[in-house]
Formats: sequence, structure tokens, C-alpha cells
Amino acid sequence: MYKYEDLNFNQIINDSNIDMDSPEALYAIACCYRDGKGVEKSEERYQEYLQEAIKQGMKVPAEADQLKDSDSVETKQCWEQASFTTYEEIEECERQAENGNAEACLALNKFCVEILDLYLARVYIEKAEANASGADAELQQRIYIAAGILYGAYGEFELALESFKRAVESGSVAACWHVCSYYEDKEDSEERREKMEYYRGKIEEYGSNEEIFKLAMTYKSENALIKAFSLFERLYETVSDDTVLKAECLLEMMQLNPARYPAEQAVFVLWNAADNENVFEKLVEIYGNGPKQTRGVLLEALTPKRAVQLSLWYLQHQDITAAQAWVDCAKEDPDGSVLNLKEIIKAIKEEEERLRKQKEAEEAERLRKEREQQEKLRLQKQKEAEEAERLRREREQQEKLRLQKQKEAKETERLRKEREQQRLLQQKKTEQERLREEQMRKEQEQQRKELLWWIIKVCAVLLAITVLMALGWGCVVIPAIIVWCFYLCSK
Repeated sequence: MYKYEDLNFNQIINDSNIDMDSPEALYAIACCYRDGKGVEKSEERYQEYLQEAIKQGMKVPAEADQLKDSDSVETKQCWEQASFTTYEEIEECERQAENGNAEACLALNKFCVEILDLYLARVYIEKAEANASGADAELQQRIYIAAGILYGAYGEFELALESFKRAVESGSVAACWHVCSYYEDKEDSEERREKMEYYRGKIEEYGSNEEIFKLAMTYKSENALIKAFSLFERLYETVSDDTVLKAECLLEMMQLNPARYPAEQAVFVLWNAADNENVFEKLVEIYGNGPKQTRGVLLEALTPKRAVQLSLWYLQHQDITAAQAWVDCAKEDPDGSVLNLKEIIKAIKEEEERLRKQKEAEEAERLRKEREQQEKLRLQKQKEAEEAERLRREREQQEKLRLQKQKEAKETERLRKEREQQRLLQQKKTEQERLREEQMRKEQEQQRKELLWWIIKVCAVLLAITVLMALGWGCVVIPAIIVWCFYLCSK
């Protein structure tokens, strides 16, 4: 068992969720080429993708684990499939390889690669190359391609190139691609371009129509549009049985030269390959989303079946209007598919109308609930705003009361301080009055003392004068009195 085992080649390459460079995807593609699942069997492409998967890290399961239980498989078939059901078959294959059987050597090489014994794989591929000269062209191609892939895995690109070139000489288109890939990695030069053209010419010579188409796409990717157009045109003119490939060539030519291949001439060929997804998408692009935008020549190619196909495409892409327009364009209904599709579209429209009304009702209910919720929120916010306003007013009232009390307290304190100051001033004034009265009292007492003292002095002087005058000392007393008076005046 391996990843993507249930998918075929087309399912793998068209699945956008699959990484095409992953080892699992590369191994799954290799198995598709090996088993012919959705693609033509190709030993060369199987080997190519298998080696690429191994290089990317794929742990390839041993082929012996995938075999049938029967022991009746012929040895040659085992060699071709590189699978063995018994050990005796391996011994037989080894014996044939020792005798120079190139196909046996190749089978053992493939088996060793799949069990990841690359050393022994190289031994057998070298033996196969040594004995390839007597093999037919198809076997030589398989040998040389397997050798080239193995040498490339070892990094020996020159040896790989020589093996691929020998495969080209045997007529292998896959080897041509390998050689071209080798030269694509080289620096641009005249010799490189000549080699590229030579081996691409070999692809044109040996290749199938699909290989030539791939080559033309390669030229287109390299912007060699003239060469690409020439190959597309040659394929378009020569291919008759492969309607898809013919349509794909036509699509590429319409893109490169729309004036030479207009849509009016291309639709008849494209409709023959309408089962291909890319082709049909181009038809959808040409026809548009309704017959009103379509020219008459295009409508001539539109049979009822094709109109139904267009309608179904738009129906799958949920464009009911375009689907209705194209199904109405069908004038006949030989197999009843038009009527059936119209009924389907009608049912879809009715369902869409029902869903639209249901959606409108749900939207109306949602809007009603939203309005109710918004009204509740509004009332709640209003209530919260009123409560906030009430609390604000209460805080303002409390603040006013606080400020008023604070003001009253300040006023009371001011009055108290004023009264205290007045008391102190009164006390100071009283003290000053007392001190002043005391001072005045002292001064009066002092004046009384001084007056008394002067009176005593005067009395003493008068008594002394009287005595002295009585004693006859008047001549002395009078000058002394005069001096004493001067002394008193000076005081």
C-alpha cells in the first residue's frame, strides 16, 4: 500500500491539493506508468519517476510485498515487472544474468532499486549495458534509460548523459527529454543551443503526438512562439482521431494568433472535445453567460445537448440566471434532457426563493431581536445615566455641604482668632495702661522725693545762710549762694 494508490494518473495531476514534487506523488505517478492507471504503460517513465521519488526521500516498499500469492508466474514476466514471487525465480534470474541475459540484468537492477540496494543495482545495470548490443531496440532503450537515471542519482551526470544518448540512438523519446534537461542546466552557448535543437528534433522525429505537444508547450514556455505555433499547427492538421489533443492544439493557436484562428471557426472542433475540462472552460469563455452576448455563428454550433452542457456548467457554478438562459436557448428536446434540466432549474429557483424568503424572515427576526436588544441596551444605558446623574447630584450636594461646613468652620476659626486677638490686644492695652500708670506713679513718687529733697536742701541752705549770716560770714555766703544757684540752673 502507498499514498494515492486509489487515484489514477489524471486524478493525481489534476488535484490541486497534491504537491507534485512530493516523493509520495512522484511514486504514485511512477506506479500509474507501471500499471497503466489512466495513462499508457511506459517502463521508461516509470523508471524516471521512481528514481526521482527515491531522490526526494521516498522509502519505496519492496516489490515482493506487493505480489500475488501464485507461484505460476513465468520467469520472463517476472523480469519484465521486476517482481518475484519465489526465491527460486530470483535465483533463475541471477543465473540468466550471469550468462549475459541483458533483460535479466535489467530486471534485477529494477528489483534492487526498489529494495533500495543501489550498489547492487549499479552492478546489474553495468552488466545490462555490457550485454545490450545484442538486445532489441526496445530493451536497449529501457537499459540505457535505467542506467542514465541511476548514474544521475549517483551524481555522475556525464555517464548519465552518455547512457541517455545511447538510448536516443535506439529511438527513445524519454531519453531525448533527459538529454534536453541536461543541456537546459548548462550555460547558454551556441553549442548548447545546437545540442538542444538536435535532440528536440529527435523528439519531433520519434515522439508521439503527445510528446510533440509537450515539446511545443516547452517552446512556448521559452517564448519561442514561432516554433511553438508551427508545432501546434502541424499537430492540428495531422491529428484526426484524438479530438482532445486537436482541441488543445487549437486552443494554443487561438491564444498565439487569435486573428488566424477566431472563435467562430474553432467552436466546432472544440465542441468535439468538450469532455475535456480545459477545452470546455474555453467554450464557456467564448459563449459567455447568455445567448444575447453570443454571435450568430457560435449559436449555429450550439445543439440542444451542448446548450444543456453549458447550462449544467453554470448550474454547477451556481449561476442560475446563465443556466436558465442557455437551457432556454435549446429549441429542440430530442431526448428530454432540456425539459428535465428546466425542471431542475425551476426546482432550484423555487428552493432558492424559499431559502431567500426564509433568509429574509430570519434576517427580519434577527433585526427585530437586534432592535429589542438595542432598546434594552438603550433603556439600561438611560437608567445608568439617570443613576449616574443622581449620584452626581448627590455628590455635588454633599460637596456643597462639605464646602459650606468647611467655610463655616473657617469663619468660626477666624472669629475665634479675632476674639483671641482682640483679647490679647485688650490684655496688652490693659497691661500697657497698668505699666504706664505704674510708671507715672513711680515718676510722681520720684518727683515727690526730689521735691522733698530739694525742700530739705533749701531749708538746710537757708538755715546755713541764717547761721552764717548770724556769725558774720555774709561776704562768704553771698558768693556761695550765687555759685550754688548757677549749679542748680545747670542741672
